[in-house]
Amino acid sequence: MFDDRDIEEEPKVKPQVPLSKIKFYEFDCPNCDANNPMNDGFKHDDEIVCLFCGLEFKVKTLSEDRFKLIPI
Repeated sequence: MFDDRDIEEEPKVKPQVPLSKIKFYEFDCPNCDANNPMNDGFKHDDEIVCLFCGLEFKVKTLSEDRFKLIPI
């Protein structure tokens, strides 16, 4: 009899999306903790400004759902 466990499956890996194609639509300011929604979105290497405290940040995308803000 055929047993499904005998078949080795390849690990399921998500296709890599280029960092420049990943968009985010809000961020919490690391300085003042204010939430900043952005209708047009932002992506890797964009420069964004906190609408509350005025600090500027450069966006560094870490994965499809994570980014880091670097003060500039």
